Amino acid sequence: MDPRLTMDENIILNRHIQTPNCDSPSFFGAVRKWLGTGCVFSISLGILLFLGPALSASDTVRNDSAMADAEAGVDADLAKLESELRSSDYDVRQRAMLSLWNGRDRYRHWVEQAVHDTDPEVARRTSWVLDRWRRGILPDTPRDIAKRLEAASGPDTIESLLNAGLFAGAAVALDESIDAAEHGALVDRADSAIRRRFPFFVRLAHQNGELGELTKVLARLAYDPSMTLARERLQHMISSDVSDELPSAAVPPMARDRDKIAIITQAVNGDVSKAMETAQQSGRTEFLRVCRMLAGDWGNLAHEQATAAQAQPAGSLEAYRHWIFALLASSRADLNDAAIAAIRTQSIDQLAAPRGGDLDSNIDDPINRVRWQALAMHGEVNAAIKILSQLSREDASEVLAQCMRFVDAFAVLDINVGDLDSEIYRLRDAAIGSQGIEGLAFDEPTPELRRLLASVRLLVSTGREKLALETLETVVSALPDELTEQNEVAKITIIRAVSRMNRSQWIGQLLIRGNAQSISPRIQFYLALAFDFQQQTVGTIMDALTRMKPRSPFASRLLDTVGILSGTKPDSFDDGDYEAMFALISQSRNVVRDFGRGVVTKSVSRLSLDIANIFEQHDQVSLSQQVLRQLADDGDIEAKLILAEAELSDGRAGPARQSFQQVWNLIDTASQDLSRLNESGSDGLLAMRAIYGECLAAKRLGDTDGAAELEQLIQWMQCSPSASLQSSFGEFLIEQGQLDQAEIIFASLLPLAAFGVAEGVEYFGLARHYDSAVATTKPIAATNAFDLAIAGTIETTVFYPSAYISLPAYVHRRMAKAALLEKDEAGLARCIDRLLRLDPIDIDFGEKMFDDIRKAGMIDLVDQTLTQMHAAGTSHMATFPLDVSMANNLAWVMALSDYKLDDALQLSRRAVHYEPESTVYRDTLAEILFRLGRPAEAIAIEQACLLDDPGEWHVHEQIRRFTTPAG
Repeated sequence: MDPRLTMDENIILNRHIQTPNCDSPSFFGAVRKWLGTGCVFSISLGILLFLGPALSASDTVRNDSAMADAEAGVDADLAKLESELRSSDYDVRQRAMLSLWNGRDRYRHWVEQAVHDTDPEVARRTSWVLDRWRRGILPDTPRDIAKRLEAASGPDTIESLLNAGLFAGAAVALDESIDAAEHGALVDRADSAIRRRFPFFVRLAHQNGELGELTKVLARLAYDPSMTLARERLQHMISSDVSDELPSAAVPPMARDRDKIAIITQAVNGDVSKAMETAQQSGRTEFLRVCRMLAGDWGNLAHEQATAAQAQPAGSLEAYRHWIFALLASSRADLNDAAIAAIRTQSIDQLAAPRGGDLDSNIDDPINRVRWQALAMHGEVNAAIKILSQLSREDASEVLAQCMRFVDAFAVLDINVGDLDSEIYRLRDAAIGSQGIEGLAFDEPTPELRRLLASVRLLVSTGREKLALETLETVVSALPDELTEQNEVAKITIIRAVSRMNRSQWIGQLLIRGNAQSISPRIQFYLALAFDFQQQTVGTIMDALTRMKPRSPFASRLLDTVGILSGTKPDSFDDGDYEAMFALISQSRNVVRDFGRGVVTKSVSRLSLDIANIFEQHDQVSLSQQVLRQLADDGDIEAKLILAEAELSDGRAGPARQSFQQVWNLIDTASQDLSRLNESGSDGLLAMRAIYGECLAAKRLGDTDGAAELEQLIQWMQCSPSASLQSSFGEFLIEQGQLDQAEIIFASLLPLAAFGVAEGVEYFGLARHYDSAVATTKPIAATNAFDLAIAGTIETTVFYPSAYISLPAYVHRRMAKAALLEKDEAGLARCIDRLLRLDPIDIDFGEKMFDDIRKAGMIDLVDQTLTQMHAAGTSHMATFPLDVSMANNLAWVMALSDYKLDDALQLSRRAVHYEPESTVYRDTLAEILFRLGRPAEAIAIEQACLLDDPGEWHVHEQIRRFTTPAG
């Protein structure tokens, strides 16, 4: 009689099964004789020997003895069970099968062999047991879940097990799949689920008392550094008894992968010295380079990279790579060391030397890009420009402008500053004439338009904003009204250019030029991008304004749209218009769609979080809250979360806690839907925000134990193998003022990103967030991280051209501050020298640092620096007299240092003459007059400023200072 192997009749769940001993002969005995003694333990023992430390001789003897005793017991039990499987009594066979199922650790190897038994009863029942294990179905698996797992196939089972919190079963399923063809797919599916839903699995495991089982699942997925670190951290947090060995059934990574994982985990865990040692021993030279950079071991790195460069064929990509890192290292090492100084000089020579032929003008050649970037960021601007000007004159112009070398910046564009207006008109006409050219690459503006926009950028930077805007308006007006690809590309290029110039307020004026009565979807996209909104938000606002004011000209409605997107109240608007706009947007809109099986009409809401943010920016808080409530009612989870956070902020901790719990449950359910894979990152962050809010609510309600439990959960959740989730939550913690917790997250992510294995994040972004967390408490560490983010990632991170000047300059300012704190005058002078090579008129540095440097007694250093800045500023103003912003800023820095106040007065008066309405410029003039001993004039100017801007706190402070007697 065949056994009825169905879940309903044969699975006895939650039953304690006693397995009797039996010494009768069995099939197992024959198998054992054929395989040889000790085979049952050969796999696990082999891996332990492969990964773990060697056992001592006495330990080996004891372990061998214990192993022999254990095997003898297993032999006896199996003999009894095999006999029972062959019994004619159905119940006996059934109990034996269930005993085997319940004793996987003892009987697995025999079951694997017995599926091939010639007795169909034995083969069928052991096959059933093996199938249960492969599906992760264990004796204590809940019946309903077991049914679903039985019906599932392949990788689907693993995610079902994880979502149900059956982590022990998931570990078994992964173990049993090792030799199966689908093992890779199963591991990938489990890995993806863990990265997407780690916070939910942690909470579920905690509730079920299975955190240890969750770490076992992580161990079986530890094929990369992030998962290995997740497993280590979580295991360290939940248990002081931590083994670094993988479980016996897990397949260890290849030897070279083990080296890689070891190096990275050692570095991330703070033992960079050990990581360097491992990298050297394993011959991982690239990882050794990263380790030296993380450790600040610049001297050794400089020598290694110079030696490696010389060993490569001259002119090869690898040779240039090594020279770049030799320059990076030698510039940060001790330049008083003659050998280091020689390496720096040689590196510059090698990178700056012409390559010959067409190679120097090939803009797509990666060697050319990294050559000029490395030279520019290390202050070798002339050498960098020589290379860059052959690749892109527009980019070369941008770099020169960032160095305040505007005459050279115009010259590289073939513009004579002595006849600037005429030259701009010439370029403008050339750009207009070029827009009819056919056959240009998609999304590529004409060369003439690119050059004109580069010159307009220079005009803005040198105080010629009126000419810049007029030039752009003329170009846009000359474009044909009919929509063609080329004029659309031209408009998009102009929108993007003015956004980069921080002149987004011009966009509306430029788009209304001509007689166009609409804007294309692509222009809508870039308009939304300029103001950091979704494209559909632009369409929603424009449609609402059209229905509000149907008789209003298109140009007027477009200007109003841009004003609303920018947070500026349109001139034609009053508060009633905001209410009307909300009413129109909140109405559902019928959308007709044809899916090929008939026309479907669907009611679609046009409310969004963007709309809520827009109302909030315009101080329409009530309308913003109405948007959020309607979104929440429609099932928007993030809107529910924002409302819960508002409840907590308003002091309603009880309802807020319930709301956070509801949000968590909603996200948990939603994130199990595989159709939301593209939203997995936001789901994880929303979940972390929800549990953080729940924890705060518990604290405010006085639930100390509940809050402590939630805090512990949050700590465990931060072990996530998802770098993007960790980073996003770290940003959230910074916003909440939890800088210590944010520091821990970003300090561990930075080295992970340095090795290029932090998926979804970049080193530069992490360095910025780390800086936000520790700039006050650990300024040197923050500066070093920022420095590496710029120079150390030169191959993988591409910035705008000007950033290769502005970002290193920022680092030098930070390093100067550190040197000042250490009273290192020589180091400070070196930082200032490097800074002024990049920006000879660094106003920000002068304003923030000069007073502190004087107080430290380094007066001569301030005077020397001011002299250089004044000379560069005077030269600049002689050529660009309308650059009133520079005139005012230079005058202010000179005033704060009481340096050449008569010259400062002339500069300030020039700024006020051209922009008499500027409170900022008039305040500078008042400051200078006060320092010249003319307080009455200074006070009169400040009092006039108050009439224009009565709420300006700084002006009130100035008047108080000017009227207070000295001493």
